[in-house]
Amino acid sequence: MSDLTNDEFIIASQSFKWTYAKTMPQCPHEYIVRGKTADDETYFAMFRAIEARGVWGKWNNTPRQYLHPGDGYYYWKMTDDIKEGVIINRATEDSAANYELR
Repeated sequence: MSDLTNDEFIIASQSFKWTYAKTMPQCPHEYIVRGKTADDETYFAMFRAIEARGVWGKWNNTPRQYLHPGDGYYYWKMTDDIKEGVIINRATEDSAANYELR
């Protein structure tokens, strides 16, 4: 799996059971974990799609890339190093006020 289109990204994201991040109720979002709730191949394909087409924004002064594939969510990865990355997050687009695009 490589270079996911937005439609393929949405299908891939729907194949996982997302976990609500209960430790951050002030910033509601969900996440998947590579090797636990997400298989490596699909995780890496989603990571690369965020890296290739994500728009830069900041959350809490930390730059991140956010991908809006068109399913009502935006997605972001926690690191720029695909080998270190284990988490992909998502939040509803109506909570997009939690970050600033630049």
